[in-house]
Amino acid sequence: MDLRHTHKLLRLPVFGMLLAAFLALDASASAAAPWSGAERWVGHLASERLGEGGSSFFDSPDVVAQLPRLFGPETRARLDSYEQAGRVEKVGHYLVVGKCAATGCADGSATLVLDTLSQDVWVVLKRHAADGAERCWSGTRQYTVLPPSIQAAFNVD
Repeated sequence: MDLRHTHKLLRLPVFGMLLAAFLALDASASAAAPWSGAERWVGHLASERLGEGGSSFFDSPDVVAQLPRLFGPETRARLDSYEQAGRVEKVGHYLVVGKCAATGCADGSATLVLDTLSQDVWVVLKRHAADGAERCWSGTRQYTVLPPSIQAAFNVD
């Protein structure tokens, strides 16, 4: 075997490994920021059709892909039942958006909090009834890790 050409044979596997490593880094960067597409709604109503194919915030691929995996069908159905959506706000690196029942927020509301630096998400569901108010937090982590300003804004006890 002629050793003068061996280095050319080694280049192809090295190039392939470098390409695979680059693609893996790119994929992990995309996975680490699942809400990046949702940021286009900051300052806009969540119902505005700013997404791919004219989707609203709650119909955007980022939200549709993540929420079913994070919450059970009951939480997702309740979130979907609220028709009035507010503006998407950015608080630090969190996206915050509220939704209310069609008859008004006094009849029921939900607040969704997305951490743009991770895959963490929380939702607080509130329902007001004659016998008192119900508040239920669900999330990928305890809501106590949220900044105090977000906890206070949503009346977390």
